[in-house]
Amino acid sequence: MFKKVYSKLALAVCLLVSVGSYAEADTLTNSADVTAKMTVLQKLQIQKNSDLVFANAEVGAAAQILNPSDTGAASFTVSGEKNRNFQVSYSDTSIFMTTGDGSTQDKKIKVDAFTTDLSSTNGTNPAGTLSETGKKDFKLGATRAKLSDTQVTGDYNGTVKLTVNYF
Repeated sequence: MFKKVYSKLALAVCLLVSVGSYAEADTLTNSADVTAKMTVLQKLQIQKNSDLVFANAEVGAAAQILNPSDTGAASFTVSGEKNRNFQVSYSDTSIFMTTGDGSTQDKKIKVDAFTTDLSSTNGTNPAGTLSETGKKDFKLGATRAKLSDTQVTGDYNGTVKLTVNYF
């Protein structure tokens, strides 16, 4: 009989301990809710209004710096969400304008040192702010390398891609 009472007592103690442990564990937890949010913006777009056009030059001519304020600077319009900041990045830091098949150095002219008339930067990228109407115009200049004394005559062209994104 003593064994039965002892067994029932032991079982009761085990139940109390497990219920107590469960209750204690429950009071040691806590939780919080988080809300997911975002703003959907108008698509940011860039439109080229004019190309980058260096002055005609003779074989052997010195390098030409074309500032954004100079005649021949390329011009662009960025459009998107009003009053938002955007930055401009270039596909390359330098390009080559070529003539013909562009296969030799004398059929290539290096263009680099791209610069804009945007008044701010985001890191190393030119940056600007869209107006109340969601637009911003800017100009792009660059430097054309010195022409060699054996530069092939003719029309030269090359392309750099500008990309805009919000930041």
